[in-house]
Amino acid sequence: MSDIERRTDRLAALRERVERLPGYEGELGPHVLAASPERLIEPTPKTAARRIDAVNMATVYGERTDGCGSVGCLAALAIIDCPEEAAATRRRIARDDNLPERAVSMLDVAARILGLDPATRDALFCGVGSRWFEDLGNMPKRAILDALDRTVAGAADTGIWKPPAAARHDR
Repeated sequence: MSDIERRTDRLAALRERVERLPGYEGELGPHVLAASPERLIEPTPKTAARRIDAVNMATVYGERTDGCGSVGCLAALAIIDCPEEAAATRRRIARDDNLPERAVSMLDVAARILGLDPATRDALFCGVGSRWFEDLGNMPKRAILDALDRTVAGAADTGIWKPPAAARHDR
């Protein structure tokens, strides 16, 4: 399988997972606690049953404590879907960049898993170029799905947030 086919397959699988999950829009509030990247990438017996039950782009990864499950962003979904590869990728980035593993960004790990360049990583995971850049908690699920569709179709950088007609007008 080529890198392009692997990238397309992984992005399509991520899109399918987001399609099945409900969106959790709005502020996360005190009932959602941020979890460290280590919790995602370094499974322990306590975190082995991790799950994400909703999507919210306002957090790298959060766990709801009110009994309703957990919410996560696209990067967290990518990492949870490929835990062994995520751990190996994190070690490789740390070795290549001469960093401690704890210093490797979860966003970088997820981007490598999905085959994203840095600009597209920032656009997809952080909303750069979207109208929700300042308020990711209110990004609708439909917008996330559309951005994934455009990424699968080959759009890059902030172009993933623009419908094809709008992208043509920007030229």
